[in-house]
Amino acid sequence: MRRCLSVVTAASAIPAGETRGRSRQRGSLASSFLRRIATLAALAIAVTAFNATPGHAALTHFWSFDGNGVDSVGGNNAVLNGSAGYNCGPGIANFGSCVLQPTATGWAQTQNSLALGSTFTIIGWQYLTNISGNQILVAGKSPGCGNGPLGLWTTGSGAANLEGSGCTGITSASSAISANAWHQEAITFDGTTAKIYLDAVLIASGSLSASLTSATNGLAFGAFWNGGNLASFHTNGYIQDVAVYNTALSASGISDAFTAGGIPEGLPEPVSLALFAAGLAGLGFVRARRSA
Repeated sequence: MRRCLSVVTAASAIPAGETRGRSRQRGSLASSFLRRIATLAALAIAVTAFNATPGHAALTHFWSFDGNGVDSVGGNNAVLNGSAGYNCGPGIANFGSCVLQPTATGWAQTQNSLALGSTFTIIGWQYLTNISGNQILVAGKSPGCGNGPLGLWTTGSGAANLEGSGCTGITSASSAISANAWHQEAITFDGTTAKIYLDAVLIASGSLSASLTSATNGLAFGAFWNGGNLASFHTNGYIQDVAVYNTALSASGISDAFTAGGIPEGLPEPVSLALFAAGLAGLGFVRARRSA
């Protein structure tokens, strides 16, 4: 009892004004500490989000085919032709909700011409329901011997084939590509050497003297297009997330794109953008509180 009384007596000996002043001082210190913590947290969120966002200035075109043919980077949108459509069935899409589904009489193609440049990379995802006949992932809209710039397709033996004008090209070993599974296929061209990657693994490489760069008629997805009639090599299955770069990506760049899944190098993913926005908002809030 004496101890309690002594404490109360000691406390009561402090002037009321001084007590309030100390309380305000402690409150000000606590507020300053919290503002600093908030600032550091906001900066950490913004920096983390920025670093987590794949960045590649060479990305020039990207078609997700998630229910539409919008080119979210280059603005060269793809349109459906014939009986091609989008399949949004449950469990079909590898990423997102929908995929491009070519048919024997339908495909997609860019609305405008597309200059690939002297070096380039094309990456896309393809799901084949069977390995039967040649099946195009992406091609110049007027390909064929002497007619067009390129064609990337799976052969009837499961090999990946890249062909330039003049019927010259490179081909991987047979059975490289399996049916009923999503695969990332990528081609790079540095002006002399072309390479084919499957799921970030190099499966074919060789010199190509034929032109691969002058896609003046644009690109077709899921089949060859010869300017009026559907030729052949249509995809039995699905296509999504096709990206074009204006440089030949390195093996590590292809691997990074494969690891990123449906988000290509250079296109910020929604979560990273949301975190980045949250970080900036946090910084703005802290500055507003300081000014108040």
